[in-house]
Amino acid sequence: GLRAAGVPREEVFVTTKLWISDYGYDSGLRAFDTSLRKLGLDSVDLYLLHQPMPNEWERTVAAYQAAEKLLADGRVRAIGVCNFSAKHLQDLIARSSVVPAVNQVEVHPYFVQRELREAHTRLGITTQAWSPLGGVNVYMPRDPRAPQNPLADPLIVALAARYGKTPAQIILRWHLQHGVSAI
Repeated sequence: GLRAAGVPREEVFVTTKLWISDYGYDSGLRAFDTSLRKLGLDSVDLYLLHQPMPNEWERTVAAYQAAEKLLADGRVRAIGVCNFSAKHLQDLIARSSVVPAVNQVEVHPYFVQRELREAHTRLGITTQAWSPLGGVNVYMPRDPRAPQNPLADPLIVALAARYGKTPAQIILRWHLQHGVSAI
């Protein structure tokens, strides 16, 4: 897709993730090479660990140390994690030399994660929201009795009407005002 688009590589920010089955130091490096080959690239901008594995913490740490090597070698511009709690982050930082640039987590107006975002601020980590419009509530609701679609939430819809915006624009603005990177 990148080659067909004709967009210069420096104008595209590419992120990819290491899946948990490839955690470990050597396996993490091999998986990264596989990702680069599939993407047809020489480097990526952000490399993420998909999630912590508390029951296999040593593999998680080893995978992150592989990411640190990729960063030191200039094969990635930044490294980070996904779905890490504040405790996971503290434990990882204690065993590594590079603070994750990003923690990609579920964040939206129905799940604000205030304490985790505050931990990110203290640690210098960017909060990045997956499912920023709250879609996870539509396909996997925590409470079936609760509103399931933030895009149809009466308050969000009313704010959209008041400001001449769409509900999605209101939610994305909420992310920006809270310093969250929404993807």
